[in-house]
Amino acid sequence: MQAKHVTGRTPFTIIQNEISLKNGECDMIELYKFTHENVRGKWSSDVEQMNELRDLYAAEGVEKSEQEIVTEVIGRANGYIKGLGYGPKPPGKQSQLQQELEETRAELGVSKTEAATYKSTVNAMNEQLKQQAAQIAKLMAYMEGSSSKNKDQEQQTNRNEANQDVKQKGDGQGNEQKEDEQGSEQEEDEQDEDEDHDLSASDYSNDPTM
Repeated sequence: MQAKHVTGRTPFTIIQNEISLKNGECDMIELYKFTHENVRGKWSSDVEQMNELRDLYAAEGVEKSEQEIVTEVIGRANGYIKGLGYGPKPPGKQSQLQQELEETRAELGVSKTEAATYKSTVNAMNEQLKQQAAQIAKLMAYMEGSSSKNKDQEQQTNRNEANQDVKQKGDGQGNEQKEDEQGSEQEEDEQDEDEDHDLSASDYSNDPTM
């Protein structure tokens, strides 16, 4: 049976506000339930279908507004929800595009934030790499300086040892030469003594008084 509204000429928006004041809140399904009944005075079967769809979407995790559920069940007429006169319009193509645009803008905002965070992270990593490179260069320079210093010290030690060897050899040769000279002088002295002895012996033999 086709449902009919039972509120006369009173606009549905006013009725919705009155119900909200009394009951705290009045969604589109409750508004349709309040304003429509079948010929037997019972609620329209449309309301049962709306409630079933709402429970189904909730169980499946699908986000559907009350307006979308009502529109899905009873359709629309002249841009408005069918059966609710000049009440709220269901989400049309324009509002859907607007919603998609807002979602796209939100996604772009998230992408920009992520890009900025990524850029900041990359910059921080580059700065850290520069600092590490500077530390490595400083360490290499220190190691090269230490190696050069050690090499100079080693060369100086070798030169000192060589000079010491030359000096020792020179001292040894000088001592040997001195000993040779002393030996020669001793031999000459001995020869002189022998000659003097011979002369003395000759003089003694030639002396008639002897």
